[in-house]
Amino acid sequence: MVESTSANSRKNERRPQTANYRPVHDDRECPLRVTGGDSHSFDGLFVQSSLVRFLLGSRALLSKGVIGMQFDLQAMKPMDRYELLLGTVLPRPITVVTTLSGSGALNAAPYSLFNVVSHDPPVVMIAVLPHPEQRLKDTAANVFETREFVVNLVPRSMAEAMNITNIDAPPGRNELTLAGLDVTPSKSVKPPRIATSPVASECRLLTSLSFNSDQAVLFGEVVTAIVSDHFVIDAARGIVDTPSLDLFGAMHAARWYCSTADRFEMVRPTWKQWVDQRKA
Repeated sequence: MVESTSANSRKNERRPQTANYRPVHDDRECPLRVTGGDSHSFDGLFVQSSLVRFLLGSRALLSKGVIGMQFDLQAMKPMDRYELLLGTVLPRPITVVTTLSGSGALNAAPYSLFNVVSHDPPVVMIAVLPHPEQRLKDTAANVFETREFVVNLVPRSMAEAMNITNIDAPPGRNELTLAGLDVTPSKSVKPPRIATSPVASECRLLTSLSFNSDQAVLFGEVVTAIVSDHFVIDAARGIVDTPSLDLFGAMHAARWYCSTADRFEMVRPTWKQWVDQRKA
């Protein structure tokens, strides 16, 4: 359910304009509870998503002090939760994961529910959501069978090819061939890495979590990282030319992406600096 609350200190918070706000599921009904500054409420009313869009974009409600909506994820449909979570937790790094089945069949698939979760030991995480047929996707099934995978980072020049690897191809079709991506042997694991990826992390399964039998969160220990030579600044210290990697991130609606070209710098303050600045 959705609940709006009031807070005068946040009246200037920006809300999306109606013309620009386009939920993917416009024709779905959703439970809504609206409570404005005038104490009027509509509890348990089911309205079309188009009305929710209007309410979110309404300047009239802003003037009354309505500043946000609370979503009860337990009351939402799974795909609506997906839209909310992946439409707000962003940008997300993107990888194309390469794996081998027990019989040696090569698989490649892109993931944005992915990140580094530890440097000591070096661990990356990939969340493999359910297959539409309510079974484990090949990535997770292969990793459970062989306990190895490669995380291939995706620069802007590989964007279109990455998108093709997400195609709903029939069983037995090689996504890498369809995308025109070549592979090269890995150094420490059997699954190959993508030749044009600027950074490839060769991983062995460390542990996993499962919330249902058709999905898994995989934690892999990085045993070898391959970085293209011309991006390496100081090999001994692990420093690379990060901006030149030209990586990009996943955004909302499962089809929008963002560049990493728009950057800004902030130096992390020390406690001494913080105190000294306030004494001055």
